[in-house]
Amino acid sequence: MTVPCRKNSLWRRFETTFHVSRTTVAREIQGFHFSFMRLYNAL
Repeated sequence: MTVPCRKNSLWRRFETTFHVSRTTVAREIQGFHFSFMRLYNAL
């Protein structure tokens, strides 16, 4: 089964966008957890 070049590039773009958003969300969660622990230790 052959995949058209246009569809392949579209899928690759979606894949990279999804990967970037996933890493960004993970980084935001990590940063929020770090700030929450600092705030918890300050109490």
